Amino acid sequence: YFLPRLLELLAEGAELHHSTALYLERLGNCDWSAFSSDEHAAIDAFALAYWSDFLANHPWHHQSGYSYVNAFDTLLMFDLGGVSVGPLLAVWLSTESAPATLHYVVSGYWNFWETCEIKMSFAKDRPAFRATMKAWLMDAECREIFSTRLMAFDMSQLHQADHIDCGAQLRPQDLIDGV
Repeated sequence: YFLPRLLELLAEGAELHHSTALYLERLGNCDWSAFSSDEHAAIDAFALAYWSDFLANHPWHHQSGYSYVNAFDTLLMFDLGGVSVGPLLAVWLSTESAPATLHYVVSGYWNFWETCEIKMSFAKDRPAFRATMKAWLMDAECREIFSTRLMAFDMSQLHQADHIDCGAQLRPQDLIDGV
């Protein structure tokens, strides 16, 4: 009962912990051999569906009440839950949408590009996650794909094109230029 309800709440957008990254930590603490192959497949399918939906939304792209969640926190959430992030990164790379590109820009700007290392508190004890993320972000093909998307990015698509609500005096263009 617990896991289906947890995933249901997550899908509904409920706050399950003080940090998104920790939402599925309890799942990751389970003995994975206790799950059947069908249950593993269901968890992986949920992760892919949730991630695809996540990449389709970004608060700068919609005038809705969608609130921002860092994409790297969401990936770390799945990693902590025992879900491989490789297939999720493949989906991100193949998702040619403005929201997916904005997630790349914002998450990379705040959590990677300054030092070219993953800078996330809950990832400090996750060397495999940090290595996977760094390899993906530094991969020449990945960088070329996102560079092409950024060069063609239409700033008029943004709902909040003149400022960022993060306490800093940055515009979305500043983050794009910084990535």
